[in-house]
Amino acid sequence: MIELALAKTELWTSENSNDMKKILFILAIITILMGACKRDNATETTIDGRVEDATTSAPIAGAKVALVKDDGSQAAIVKYMVTDANGQFNFHNFAVENNFDYWLIDNKAQYLDVYSSTGNYAYSVRLGKKNTPIITLQPTGYLKVFIKDLAPIDTFKYIDIVYGHNSNGGGTFYYGEWGGGVTDTFSIAMVEGNQNNDIRYWIHDNVTGLTSASQTITKYCTAFDTATCTINY
Repeated sequence: MIELALAKTELWTSENSNDMKKILFILAIITILMGACKRDNATETTIDGRVEDATTSAPIAGAKVALVKDDGSQAAIVKYMVTDANGQFNFHNFAVENNFDYWLIDNKAQYLDVYSSTGNYAYSVRLGKKNTPIITLQPTGYLKVFIKDLAPIDTFKYIDIVYGHNSNGGGTFYYGEWGGGVTDTFSIAMVEGNQNNDIRYWIHDNVTGLTSASQTITKYCTAFDTATCTINY
């Protein structure tokens, strides 16, 4: 009886030990898998952003946002999407390639996009991070400048005009030149809306070679509308 009991005890101990080994093995596998999942989540790049009007902070629906990869020599669009009614967009589950930087560009009709106006991308994506960019677009307006050469008409004079937001440098601007004898004409150009736009002009005299000091007119242009201005010379 004692021998039988000892045999049963040894059998139970052996089976229990095997079961414990199995449990420890399973726990080790689970730990490894959980660690891998954590590493994947830690290196995942996600983008959840919003496009807004630069002057009002209102959301812009229907803006096209493109995710671009750039290796320094050439750029390619990875994917793009259109913002919803709240101006929101997102990029998830995209492969990140080595030796590439990732950027966002966007555009919308009647807005100046950053890339076209400055040559810069709208946003630099932080790889391995959760990105929550707010991208702003500048609304456009129009400036119509009437140019009148008053009597007596001097065909040897002409006028140079630079106008747009911050026409002294930076911003968007337009340049035009009109010769003497043009008695009544106009020029119209797209400028930045909801902004003051400067109209700077000079009068040149072809006979004397002299140029007048520049004069400046400032005109506020409402977004998506046309402001007018008259220059008499």
